[in-house]
Amino acid sequence: MVVTVILATIVARHYWHWPVWMTALVMGPFFVIDAIFLGANALKLMAGGWLPLLVGGALFTMMFTWRRGTALLKEKLRREELAVGEYLFILQKKLPEQVPVRRS
Repeated sequence: MVVTVILATIVARHYWHWPVWMTALVMGPFFVIDAIFLGANALKLMAGGWLPLLVGGALFTMMFTWRRGTALLKEKLRREELAVGEYLFILQKKLPEQVPVRRS
């Protein structure tokens, strides 16, 4: 939740153009409460709280890798694709092989 308050503060300052005093007045209490909860839960890390963090980190790594790989593949395919006119020109020069139909 601390991250949510930080992101809300960034949105309030940069997108909603709130003044600093108003942002601090509204977001400050939320940040203090969430920081207290974060501190209390941080004490539980060694007692098993590390496992959800590990699973979350692994899932984040998989999703980030998937997204990055998809973007790289999309860019590679975009660079190597043929325009429709070029493809039709190639088809006019040599028709693709056709498999003979076998009738029973």
